[in-house]
Amino acid sequence: MKKPLIKGRNEEDKSLCLLTRELAISVYKETYRRSYYEFYKKAFRVLNPDEPYNDNWHLEVLCDRLQQELYRVVRGIPREKDIIINVPFRSSKSLIVSVIFPVWCWTIKPSTKFICVSYSNDLSLELATLSRNLLMSDWFHSIWGDKYDPSYDENTKGFFKNKYSGFRKSVGTGGQITGSGADFLLVDDGQNPKKAASEVERKNTQDFYTQTLYSRLNQPEIGVRINIQQRLHQQDLSGYLIETQSDKHELIKIPAEITPNDPPVPSVLEKYYEDGLFWPSRFSRPQLESYASILGVYGYAGQLQQRPSPASGGIIKREWFTIMSPETLTRDITDHPINFYLDTTDIKDQQKAKKQKNDFTGIFTAYKKDNYVFVVDVSAVQLEFYELCKFIPKHVEKHYYTNNSKIKLEPKSSGRSIVSQLKATTLLNVVELPSPKDDKLTRLMAVQPLIESGRVILIDGPYINAFMDQLTMFPNAANDDMVDAMVYGVCDLLMESDFDWDFV
Repeated sequence: MKKPLIKGRNEEDKSLCLLTRELAISVYKETYRRSYYEFYKKAFRVLNPDEPYNDNWHLEVLCDRLQQELYRVVRGIPREKDIIINVPFRSSKSLIVSVIFPVWCWTIKPSTKFICVSYSNDLSLELATLSRNLLMSDWFHSIWGDKYDPSYDENTKGFFKNKYSGFRKSVGTGGQITGSGADFLLVDDGQNPKKAASEVERKNTQDFYTQTLYSRLNQPEIGVRINIQQRLHQQDLSGYLIETQSDKHELIKIPAEITPNDPPVPSVLEKYYEDGLFWPSRFSRPQLESYASILGVYGYAGQLQQRPSPASGGIIKREWFTIMSPETLTRDITDHPINFYLDTTDIKDQQKAKKQKNDFTGIFTAYKKDNYVFVVDVSAVQLEFYELCKFIPKHVEKHYYTNNSKIKLEPKSSGRSIVSQLKATTLLNVVELPSPKDDKLTRLMAVQPLIESGRVILIDGPYINAFMDQLTMFPNAANDDMVDAMVYGVCDLLMESDFDWDFV
């Protein structure tokens, strides 16, 4: 008589356990459906079982923002803007955007499609593998079963697909995505940090994004492009998009610390900082000082502060310049003539000039008095050869050219052609500068002590902000034409007797 009683109790216990488990699963599902942030925290522990979870406010902020985008896409609401996220390295950005987010999206809308891009195919596949590992994990299966398992015949590192037609495709920048379309285009470190100084590499990244990836949304008005990275250069992918399409992008910028010299952090984010620090337990002041000593001023400014150059300048500092009102200055037009120094673009054909948006001619206008250089104007113009030849006479006349003035051009093929053209068509004093023997950075370093000692004085004018931005951002500025022209001018005016052009 005892056995049936025990058996009945066991069956009841089992039923209760099953009911409790089903209820727990139902609660978990609802919790994770309502909050990507809660899903993220659990998924992080699943993927990193031996690493303690270190929470921070930005994780919830970014998770919530991504959740809003999925809900919007699911409801078919038109997109307002694409998204740019600039955060310091080691901030779990790849886990948030590239690894865990696609898996969570499938629990809400399993047919969601993703194209995920990183600067190299190896990195892209590494992130895809983590995403697939999460999808196949015991934890995920304990709640969702095999409902979203990748289909057997389409389950590779670079491409996996579920039975609801949702997929995650991974490519490196420049990779093949012809024929693919998605709801989310996720760009996670689209630019190789080690090659950010290369104009060719930056242009390749920009071209891949604009000419190949950009058009891959299945529903162009509803899908979304998300670019996440730490800043590397003024013309890295984030900088390029901010400059050319600022009205089409929402920028979420999170610097490692708040400093007086940096632009203010939006109040909606600043309230989370503790003693000016973004993540005190991971980026403490001693740790930030350590990073600064290793990365240098440019690396620290870009990778941690999310600006392509230090706020006060890198090689050249803003505070080294004195700005004087033109009304307070006098000069003898014979003893102190104004000279003009041009860094011309070296364009082989006019068709190339029309395509290259960064081809400018820098013009440095200044005079020497009492061993100081007084800067009258610095500008950059984008003109083809004959237009430039017409522009130069008007420009120098506007800035007080006299018979004692000289117009000196950088010795490129275009410079030589302009010298010949102006000599043939005008009476201007046009000469070709000696050929420099070293790179731009070395030449700037040669005049740095003169600038730091206050020997270069700016005469107040509308040119100053643009000139200062380019000069203090060098070598991470989008253009350097004004910098080059300034170096030629300062060298010629202050170092003409002892300056060795063979060295610089």
